[in-house]
Amino acid sequence: MSPYALAASALPLCAVYYLCPGRLQWVFLLCASLLLYAQGGLQPLAFLVGTTLLVWGAALLIETLHRIEAGDCPHIKQDEALMSRQPMLSREDGLIDWTKSAREIACRVRGFNPWPGTFTYLSDGGVMKLWLARAVEMEHCGQPGEVIESSAKKGLFVACGEGVLEIIEMQAPGSKRMNAKAYLMGKPLPVGTIFDRERITQ
Repeated sequence: MSPYALAASALPLCAVYYLCPGRLQWVFLLCASLLLYAQGGLQPLAFLVGTTLLVWGAALLIETLHRIEAGDCPHIKQDEALMSRQPMLSREDGLIDWTKSAREIACRVRGFNPWPGTFTYLSDGGVMKLWLARAVEMEHCGQPGEVIESSAKKGLFVACGEGVLEIIEMQAPGSKRMNAKAYLMGKPLPVGTIFDRERITQ
């Protein structure tokens, strides 16, 4: 499952395909969608989906071989109009653009976990990594990237271009990965703090 696909909130998919001799044309034989039920409103992370799809893929391959042997395996030509190019991921792809919707950002956080990861810059130039997040509905008047709620009791919430992102697991500069509420118990992050898209040097 592609990190790009998860970042776009695509449905996890298993597919068996082969390359036609002498042509750059993929032909799908069998495919199956994998519905993963979220817990607590959270969608599965990329590495968890990949592990699950390994099991599904093995079972689907066995079924495909049996159906090829029986002569009833379907051949579905890939629609070239629907093809898209997937470039190599780089660390810079994980930089959060807070003008995007909370849903888009949450999908990117889970799709890019563990690589390349997602991160944002603090006002002092430090890097804060996001490991787990979700989009929530909340009334606010903050600008994109602004912390609008921050407490050890309620959690950490950031305004986006559309909606609000709740940061559930994070990693502050010089700190280990931890639950946002636990982090805020020891080091408050004031409401009004702005997360930046570019590093600011003092």
